[in-house]
Amino acid sequence: MTAGKGYFQELMKIDPVRIRTASGAERVAEEAGSIQAIIKGVKYEIQDVLFAPWAAGNILSVRTLTQKGYEVRFNPNVAIHRADGGRLVIQGTLDGRIRIRGVPEDGYGYIVEKENPQKRSSNYNKFMSWHRKLGHAGKDALRRMFNAGVLRATDMTRDEVCNDCRVARMVHEPHARVTFQRTREAGELWHTDLCGPFPDKYVGGKRYFLLVTDDYTGYRWIRFLERKSEAVSEIASLIRQFRTQLYKKVRRLRTDNGGEFGNRDMQKLVDREGIAHERTPPRTPQANGLAERGNRIVLEVVRTVLASPELPAALWAELANAAVSYVIAWQEEFKL
Repeated sequence: MTAGKGYFQELMKIDPVRIRTASGAERVAEEAGSIQAIIKGVKYEIQDVLFAPWAAGNILSVRTLTQKGYEVRFNPNVAIHRADGGRLVIQGTLDGRIRIRGVPEDGYGYIVEKENPQKRSSNYNKFMSWHRKLGHAGKDALRRMFNAGVLRATDMTRDEVCNDCRVARMVHEPHARVTFQRTREAGELWHTDLCGPFPDKYVGGKRYFLLVTDDYTGYRWIRFLERKSEAVSEIASLIRQFRTQLYKKVRRLRTDNGGEFGNRDMQKLVDREGIAHERTPPRTPQANGLAERGNRIVLEVVRTVLASPELPAALWAELANAAVSYVIAWQEEFKL
C-alpha cells in the first residue's frame, strides 16, 4: 500500500477495500496497480499494490510476501528471501524496535529499514528544503506534488514546523463567507487590487504591485509600479494583451473604492472598452475577496523568504514576481 500515485506504472479501479488503521479509523482504497522496483540493480514488479492517498507512508505486508513465495526472517537481522532458492532479496538491520516500511530507492525501489531519530531528521531537512525552495508552500500543496510523483516519500514528514511561517503568516479572523455567482469563461470578470507602498524601493523606484486575477481560470498577472497613478495604464496594457493573444474581451472589472481606480482615466478606459466597472463599498475588503486573497498569498511568500537575514529587503519585487509566475503556478491548475 502506498500514498504515492507517481510510483504506479498503471492504476485500475477495484472493488472498495476497507482498511482499519492503527488509530482505529476505517479507510477505503478504490484503486490498485503494479510498481516497478529496482533493488540493488535488480528489477522487481510489486503487484496488487493499493493506492491509499490518506496513508502516512508505504506499507509492505509480510503475510502477502509469504503468500507470494517469499520468506521473511527476523534474526539477527530482518531479511526477505525467495522461498524457492533462498536467494536474498532485501536485508535490513534489526536494532531494537523496527519498522518494515517502503522507502524509494532511486525513485522506485523499496528496502526494509529501522526507525531512528537520524532518519527522521534527514526527512525533516529534505522537507524543509523543498518547503523553502517552493516559496514556503503548504503541506497540502507538497502532498499533491508527492502524489503526482514529483517529490519522493523521503521528502515528506508529518510534524514539521517552519519558524519563518509562524512569524510571517499570522492573520486576522476570517470574514463571513460571501457567495457570488461563478463565471463561465475567461475574461468575464477580472479582480484587481493594488498593494503597497513597500518601504524599500525596487530597481527603477518601484514601490507598488498591481495584481489582476481572472475569476474563471484563477490565472494571475502582476505588474510593478512607481506610483499609484500608473495602475490604469497597466490595466489597459493587460486588456490589450489579453485581447490580442486569446481573442477574448474583458467584460467586467472589479476593484476597491481607491482613488487609483475611481478617476477619469479609469472611466475613459472602461467606456472605451465597453467594460462594466464594479467598485466595492468602502471598508469592505471581503467584497473583493479573490483579489485580497491573492495579495495575501503573494505577501506571505515575500515575508517568509525575506525572514531569512541573507536577503536584502529591496528584492521584494523579485520574490513577488516569482510567487505569481512560478510558486503559485506550480501548485495550481488553470483553465486558461
